[in-house]
Amino acid sequence: GDGNLNIHKNGKNATFSYTCIDKETVEKVASYFIKDFLEKLFLSIFDKRTNKIYSSYTYRTLVSSILTEEYYNWYPAKKKIIPEINFTPLVCYWWYIGDGCLCKRRIFLATDCFPKSNLEEIVLPKLNDFSPRLIRNGKDTHFRTCFSVERSQKFLEYIGECTLPYFSYKWNFVPFINNKYIFSKKE
Repeated sequence: GDGNLNIHKNGKNATFSYTCIDKETVEKVASYFIKDFLEKLFLSIFDKRTNKIYSSYTYRTLVSSILTEEYYNWYPAKKKIIPEINFTPLVCYWWYIGDGCLCKRRIFLATDCFPKSNLEEIVLPKLNDFSPRLIRNGKDTHFRTCFSVERSQKFLEYIGECTLPYFSYKWNFVPFINNKYIFSKKE
């Protein structure tokens, strides 16, 4: 899934939209907003390169001065940053759903679009309980946030169980106990 705040070219106030191929996920995000404040879209896009039709669901809010304030928290001077926010379990849950992955028992959070200094000043200290590290993404100056195997398990415990079946694969963590892999049984 992907969410964004946007002020249209000649607009005064911002909108928030969330798009995902999983309808249940989009509806869950939409549940955080006032029902009359939303417009629901179903998109089908034909890709000439693959000769396939791709479908997704989107909820988009109406314009709002409250969202405009939030937009300027995230995009001061039109440059994207992570503002001073609390990384609650709910915030981290949605961050992991949208921009996280579990690879070789380590969690990575996509933070590539944020300045390194912003990550060092905000993200690393606020996620200190999980001992995050910044990992260079390829050869450029973009960085992902990464947790060790042990801290990845702690992070999943912190954010709680996955409530969205489509994304349950992100919780298929293989714990490390007594130098052996023990597979978690998920019912």
